[in-house]
Amino acid sequence: MNSIRNRILVYLVPTLILVYLLTGWRILKVTSHEAEEVLDAELANFARLVINSTTQELSKRADPRPFADVTTPPVISPEIFPKSIGRRWEAGGVGHKYETKLVFQIWASDGSLVYRSGFSPKMPLSRDPNGFSDVNFDGHDWRVFAISNDDSGLRVMAGEEHAIRDELILEMTSNVYIPLLIGLASIPFLTWFLVTWGLNPTRQMAQRVAERNPRHLEKLPTEAVPAELAPLVHALNDLLTRLDRALRNERRFTSDAAHEIRTPLAGLKIQAQVALGEKDDGARSAALQHIDLAVDRTMRLMDQLLALARFDSELPASVTQAINLNSIAADAIAQVASEANRRGIELSLARDDKATVQGDAAMMNIMVRNLLENAVRYNKKDGQVEVILEHEGNRVALTIDDSGPGIPENDRDRIFDRFHRLSHGAADGSGLGLSIVARIVELHRGEITVSDSALGGAKFRISLPSREGN
Repeated sequence: MNSIRNRILVYLVPTLILVYLLTGWRILKVTSHEAEEVLDAELANFARLVINSTTQELSKRADPRPFADVTTPPVISPEIFPKSIGRRWEAGGVGHKYETKLVFQIWASDGSLVYRSGFSPKMPLSRDPNGFSDVNFDGHDWRVFAISNDDSGLRVMAGEEHAIRDELILEMTSNVYIPLLIGLASIPFLTWFLVTWGLNPTRQMAQRVAERNPRHLEKLPTEAVPAELAPLVHALNDLLTRLDRALRNERRFTSDAAHEIRTPLAGLKIQAQVALGEKDDGARSAALQHIDLAVDRTMRLMDQLLALARFDSELPASVTQAINLNSIAADAIAQVASEANRRGIELSLARDDKATVQGDAAMMNIMVRNLLENAVRYNKKDGQVEVILEHEGNRVALTIDDSGPGIPENDRDRIFDRFHRLSHGAADGSGLGLSIVARIVELHRGEITVSDSALGGAKFRISLPSREGN
């Protein structure tokens, strides 16, 4: 499921429907309970109204004796009751569809039925003298409330058929549930619409990125960007910055490389023309030797250009490993030992057992070798080159001192620029060696500085995070 919108819908819609159904079920339970409570209260009030009205009317009679003292219970006419209670039953008509489902009885203290509503059964509605009860008559369930008056000896039973309550609760809940069901049916569509609308900033951002010209890598605007998209926009801007820098480096590298390659190729062409035009074997041999040297310089330049192009990219985490700089330095010294011996230059290495870093071994070898090659190439005859390793807290320092001419202070700011050559540099230098060194140091989160050496020449110091400090 690669669509964020579909993922949100799949998780959100069922959750909303479940919450909706649980809420509806809870509303039904609460509504039913509250309706039962209200109807019970109304039934109790009705029974109390009947017994109070009857007792008051009987107390006004000439013979105020209670029913218990009368041999034959008196006939209670509808006039005894308020009009709101008795007239409908005496008239014998049905004034409301629920009237046949609402009944009451008045019983004397001797258990005789004094009065009952027109639709009430002749047997007692409840066996309980007081309070609520649920009974069944002729297959119909009734809710009954009974109340007694000790002074008059009367007992009133008011009953209400459960069908009334069920119908009323059904009507109440249907009035509530119809909008709920409509809302339930609209959840998927409303959610789809709102999610789609909410994701509009994402589509707009994608459109702005797609409309970008590859030659113009300006940052995306961050104004009015939703908070959820802000990290993505910042990451894209960072990527665009690095991409723009990489493209500018590539264009500069291509231009500089073309210029640098053109020079040795022009020299090769001249020497080839000289060799072709010379009739003297000695002159022709000298021209061919110059061609051979020029080819060597060109090959070395190409190797350095390829290395620089490779190191322009980021250092993959998958190639990093624990590196013992003692072994790297020893290998690099062995690689330049032949040239150093030819010139009588003494090479020395001061080791440190804790000089271990995290990085790419091949890059580290190139870094140390390039520094040593420069230290040997530009050194004086019978000079010195010292390699010193030191563990300093959470960093490892690699120092290379030589006894050569050193590096003037006004050149130190540009010493690591590509194709930059010192005024006293050898003619065969490409100006790329130190650029490669600086790039490798940068990829390994290190620092490189150049200063005067105690041996009289240049001192290059590289500080790298130790493996323990990573």
